Amino acid sequence: MVRAELNSSQPKNPRPKINPEDIKLNRYSTEENVNSLNLKLKEYKRETKDAGIQEKYNWLERTIKTQLKRIKPRKKIQTTGYQKTTNLLEQRSALISAKMTDNNRKEITKISKEIKENIRKDRRQRRMETIERHIRQTGGIKKAYKELTNKKEWIVKMKNSNGIKKIGRKEILNIATTTPSYTRTTQMKEK
Repeated sequence: MVRAELNSSQPKNPRPKINPEDIKLNRYSTEENVNSLNLKLKEYKRETKDAGIQEKYNWLERTIKTQLKRIKPRKKIQTTGYQKTTNLLEQRSALISAKMTDNNRKEITKISKEIKENIRKDRRQRRMETIERHIRQTGGIKKAYKELTNKKEWIVKMKNSNGIKKIGRKEILNIATTTPSYTRTTQMKEK
């Protein structure tokens, strides 16, 4: 006879922030980029002949920035698998902006459920893709897990200048920014 059933679930992490990765350049592409930058800089005297100092500086800065953008293109997010989710989000926002009726509310809840399911599937798919990519590149998964973790550790509680313990993030941030020297000394004394 079963009297109780135990269920456990993992704590939810915030949605990951995708940081653009730098693409590794091979020797040929590096030489090509240096040559193209040299060609641009050879035009410097001709193009900035009658310009002032600030205009010359701006021209140099602009050419270097354009070359850097060409050298390091940002990693594009693959939208092929996530297209359905974005379409559903657009549909839901259109329904929310429309007049609220019973049918609209039911449709919004239905679409919201589909969005949750699709986001979950997309997250799983993205996770598997990153793990596979890192296994292909390096043969290990340590870097993949490092890329996939998006957890930030916070201080659990902190005492303010009156000695009252505060728990909320905003309160802790306020205490840390207003009296940093006081909190450091009091925290060290308690240990």
